[in-house]
Amino acid sequence: TTSTTTTTTSTTVPPVVDLTPTGLSASSTAPDATDASGDVVTYSVQNTVDGDPTTAWRTPGSGVGETITFEFAEGPVVITEVGLIPGYAKVDPVDGTDRFFENRRIRAVEWAFDGATTQGQAFSDDPTVQFTQIASVPTESITLTIMETTDGTRDYAPIPAIVVRGYPAG
Repeated sequence: TTSTTTTTTSTTVPPVVDLTPTGLSASSTAPDATDASGDVVTYSVQNTVDGDPTTAWRTPGSGVGETITFEFAEGPVVITEVGLIPGYAKVDPVDGTDRFFENRRIRAVEWAFDGATTQGQAFSDDPTVQFTQIASVPTESITLTIMETTDGTRDYAPIPAIVVRGYPAG
């Protein structure tokens, strides 16, 4: 009688979650402005991760070539999906102006992981988070570069939300 033993090794992948960067920076930021009620509106890069799609980071002009960099100082993370809202998803509460169609909208970006692996993403003209899958890239930083925008009556390129999904590496 011959006996056969089979050993199975399984690798458990941690659950995919929304990852919050420990550091954020942008190559440029538009100055503060006022809304229709006279309240000051700021355009800090922190607005991209505050969970509020009515706030936004924005840069003057077309935005082409401008960057936003996410740092994950707690160590490498494995990225499985990235996405953003490709324009200012805000309707002015005082005068009803739709800021999405007033400003430029993002048509295409490039995501760079640790400055090496890159992936492009194109967007439809819709003020919702639009995702692209990433082939489980381990990284300590992500740099988003704006590649193309539409025209707008306001010459600013805003991004109100960026979502990075994945899990801690290791």
